[in-house]
Amino acid sequence: MDTNSLRHLICLAPIKDVTITILVDEVRNKVLFVQAGKDFIDGLLSFLTLPLGTIARLIGKDYKFGSISSLYESVTDLDEENFWSPLQKELLVRPVNSMERYCQHFKLNIDDTEKLRSFKCGDKECTRPKKRTCNCIKIMRDELCKVNFITKRGFVPKTATFTVSDDLNVKPDNSKSCISLPKYLGCGDINTIKIVTVEVTRKEILELVLSALLSSKPLTDVFLSNILEIQYAKRANVLDLRDDNIGARLVRNTIEVKATVRKYDNKILYVLGEEDFADLLLSFLTFPLGAVENLLNGNSGLDNIDNLFKSMVDLDPQRYFNCKADLLSKQVKYNFGGKNYIKNPSTYMVTDELVITPGSSISSFSFLSERKIRLSNLEERVISIGNREALCLLKASLISKSALTDGLGPFLANKDKKVSN
Repeated sequence: MDTNSLRHLICLAPIKDVTITILVDEVRNKVLFVQAGKDFIDGLLSFLTLPLGTIARLIGKDYKFGSISSLYESVTDLDEENFWSPLQKELLVRPVNSMERYCQHFKLNIDDTEKLRSFKCGDKECTRPKKRTCNCIKIMRDELCKVNFITKRGFVPKTATFTVSDDLNVKPDNSKSCISLPKYLGCGDINTIKIVTVEVTRKEILELVLSALLSSKPLTDVFLSNILEIQYAKRANVLDLRDDNIGARLVRNTIEVKATVRKYDNKILYVLGEEDFADLLLSFLTFPLGAVENLLNGNSGLDNIDNLFKSMVDLDPQRYFNCKADLLSKQVKYNFGGKNYIKNPSTYMVTDELVITPGSSISSFSFLSERKIRLSNLEERVISIGNREALCLLKASLISKSALTDGLGPFLANKDKKVSN
């Protein structure tokens, strides 16, 4: 894996006392599993605390994280005048990690965002606590102040050890869940298995984030091959999502957008929407990966991350993971809340890969003209976006470079209407 583009993003000073033991199949050049203690497992589980915008920033422009990367890049290009305040843009480009109190002392912490901060409310009559979740008049949220909190010492106990498979299934290394060697060896020869001790730095953890998103064998890619084998995106299956047991709602009121659709394959080229649609998309950047998994019931389509999330859920909260409740619920409460980022009234154009720009009739014409698309091949549809559609769009944004088509396309047939001429 070429990581030159990643190195400038984070301090890569060696951490000499973080080591892991790897069981390697030398014939297949594959990591069978890793045995690791607190420092590595804390770093691995911290992936679930990273906001999507932070992940897009950390992996940089050389790799694409679904459509989230293009959404992030387009937000960085938006003029500050489009936002209620410069602070609104800052919190999208460098979103706050709401689990900072747990992660602050990690030896392998890769989140270089400023420490947990909160809004300093400018409304003297506001009686709400002066914290980031304050929902008073948005234009008065113009400053950030430091938050003093009692830090936690990571996620898992210092005395426990764990095993991690190549697809990021994590289990306590105890008598009840210890690895079955015959399962991993199959018909292989135990003489082909090698035990290797590896020193881990923040560099490897940063590479592991990238591999966990894009590869089918992240541990092998990072610790053996040093080559990222990208697992090409599969078409997002969004219709398997259910929203009947979701605690937080992405959409409080139905959002309507006007979609320009290519007739012969129902590809959504772009949509025009108002500030409510722009706010929905921009809010994706603030969602922690674990909160997204929780919203999607562990069915994000990111197989390694799904495995990591399900492993965390299965860990005994009394014995191995006593902060599980915080990671499952606090992040949702902290980051979801129908926040308004974009000034109103305004219109935005959003392309299939979630590039967002100020929209107008002229911008639509320019888009079609640059691509030499004939108007006779197009039709306009109005799509109504409720909570289910928003969840489907969120899932598609994680794994598809055609997020609008994959996320909203399945609803074109029965939940939209053609625009009258």
